[in-house]
Amino acid sequence: MTAAVADYAPSGAYAVQRRVKNVDGTETWIVRNAQAAKIKSNHETIAITGQRTEKIVDRFRSQWAHRGLLVKFKLEVGIDAQELIAVGQASRRASGAEYLIANTLEMTTGHNAGAYLLSDAGSEWIARDALAARCAALCATA
Repeated sequence: MTAAVADYAPSGAYAVQRRVKNVDGTETWIVRNAQAAKIKSNHETIAITGQRTEKIVDRFRSQWAHRGLLVKFKLEVGIDAQELIAVGQASRRASGAEYLIANTLEMTTGHNAGAYLLSDAGSEWIARDALAARCAALCATA
């Protein structure tokens, strides 16, 4: 089973009446609720709020008691390989997954495209063109 879900789901729409930049770098916004089945185009600026979504993969071990092979995927932005591996390993352990395939947007294209395969054994860089075969091999030995 595979599933990809957004990290956030829309939870509100607001017409921005005024934005004030504060000296500490924060902003104070005055908004009016604009939630509707179709938001009219008469608002100069709108803001959409998002509610964090539940991670389906985190249910496999806890709620559904799945004991088979579990491979999780993690896509990050703007972090280096060392941080990607650390974040990925923490995410893998939190889900109880045997493996996690981690990459950044920068790793998805180009001649150096690929991902890290993370497990209890550590991390392994896999080029994009070899990733499918490596994953198939993992499934065959599980």
